Amino acid sequence: MDECGLAARYSRDGFAWPVRVLSEHEASSALLSLAQYEADCGGAPLVGDRRFKLHVLLPWAAELVRHPALVGAVAAVLGTRDLVVWSSDLNVKEPQAPAHFTPHQDSTYMGLEPVAGVVTGKLPHPHQASVPASPPGRLF
Repeated sequence: MDECGLAARYSRDGFAWPVRVLSEHEASSALLSLAQYEADCGGAPLVGDRRFKLHVLLPWAAELVRHPALVGAVAAVLGTRDLVVWSSDLNVKEPQAPAHFTPHQDSTYMGLEPVAGVVTGKLPHPHQASVPASPPGRLF
């Protein structure tokens, strides 16, 4: 990963996409873990508190938020390795479901300041239609 180029793209565009975060094997493993979690919770879609701060509860989610490629990308953008994971949320839209997620700025809802010190990392599901041409395991 070209960390200088990543930081420059983020500074210029307000986002840096796509960034390879997970291998195909890691992405498949994460999807299997998600499917098992959904089954354990009574099936998809996940609702309410079962979607939030999963990195605190589930080892596979903790591994995702601590993945060296993800941490490296966020560190490059923010210019520091002194990072805090504030939240981890699942917003899963199943294929063919009529629901949608409107683009928004997460910092508006988190109340974290300064906003320049906040980055949202998103790992799209391979079936997520709102992220064009995005293979699993990419950060944007």
